[in-house]
Amino acid sequence: MSTPSGAPTPGTPSSSTPSYYQVLRLPGAARLFGFALWARLSYGTIFLSLTLALIRATGSYATTGACIAIFGLASALSVPVRAALIDRHGMRRALRPMAVVYASLLALITVTIATMHSAGVTRLPHSTVFLLFALCTAAGATAPPLGPSMRTLWAELATDPDMRRRAFALDTVCEEALYLVGPLLAGALATWGAAAAGVAVSAVLVLTGTLAMVSALPPQSRDNADAGAQTAAAGAELDTRVRPQPTYRRARLRVDVLGGAVPASLATGISLSVLGLLIVAFAQHHHQLTVVAWAEAGMSAGSACGGLAFGALKWRASNRLQMCSLLALIGIVIAAAGSAQSMAVLILLACALGLFVSPTITMTYVVADEAAPADQRIRAGGLVNGAYNLGSATGSAVAGLLLGGLALRSCFLLAATPALAAALMTGVRTWRKSESTPSATAQAQDAAV
Repeated sequence: MSTPSGAPTPGTPSSSTPSYYQVLRLPGAARLFGFALWARLSYGTIFLSLTLALIRATGSYATTGACIAIFGLASALSVPVRAALIDRHGMRRALRPMAVVYASLLALITVTIATMHSAGVTRLPHSTVFLLFALCTAAGATAPPLGPSMRTLWAELATDPDMRRRAFALDTVCEEALYLVGPLLAGALATWGAAAAGVAVSAVLVLTGTLAMVSALPPQSRDNADAGAQTAAAGAELDTRVRPQPTYRRARLRVDVLGGAVPASLATGISLSVLGLLIVAFAQHHHQLTVVAWAEAGMSAGSACGGLAFGALKWRASNRLQMCSLLALIGIVIAAAGSAQSMAVLILLACALGLFVSPTITMTYVVADEAAPADQRIRAGGLVNGAYNLGSATGSAVAGLLLGGLALRSCFLLAATPALAAALMTGVRTWRKSESTPSATAQAQDAAV
């Protein structure tokens, strides 16, 4: 959207900037978004529910940790494949089977855990361990990518760039809220219900929510499978000797053409996950381990406020420049946290860091959606989502190694490195692209000559 000469200064509200209320008033948006949040609540409850249920049933932290790790790893690595299936066959044909299969696998996990718990198993046979591993792997690999799907729908519903950015900001903030509400719900279910009650509720949430979301899809929503069939049929009528395939089936979505969104998301996941363990180590060093919850809560509250404020403001900088600036701010605050002398200062820095977390995640999705072809938006969002989850898993593993051999302040500096490196890389590429692209004035002068 072009900015008139009398546009407001960057970061100031504008009467032309759409409000969150206007975003939800888009045709069918509120109903569709509500069903999507209902289904995505399952992802906020499943990890803690599965952890508590497995610990109660097996009594083994090693088995529980392995099951959770393989569940998360299978989910992160298979996101591009599942998103590609939706891009190719459409949401109506792909999301329903994924939800049914995923919910069925969670039901099988629930039955398996409940049987083990009721039998009072003290030592698990190898066959049961392998069964749990297989079920967790299959469940993680078939979880429907509801976040990328909803963001693609936002891109279709909100054609105006400012409204689309605000819709993405609202989606990110609400998604983070689900990861706060979900564990609370899982804890309540584990306290007042059976050991595997949370896993069963997660299955019900994702199944009912996904089916309702698919049924609420707007009529104008693009169905890639139908579009591909029509393209092939048209080509066959023109020349029966050739069977042309739709271009979206041949095109490969390359990570390097997504405007740096995938490495930015990966770096964000690494830096934040390393920071999470460093906060615990810092609190333990100052003998205030119980205060860790305040730092986590402060970061979450700051992220929600920052995300809503960022979406409410109008910015004149390009999306890529906003993304690399936010990444740099995350790295700077994490590096500064290494110089904190007390837990109170660290909590304040955690709140300040949270202001940039949600906007950064939002901009990675905005940049990827902007750079991706129209028929591969879900795959692009899946790559960004998978990169963040992979970065979180990698950061958790690296953090333990760092704390074992380096001073705490050095660990904070190293935690900031991925975010700063990604910001520098994105900034350099953005600058080179702007230098290599002639301005509109130069193009007009060349045309006149």
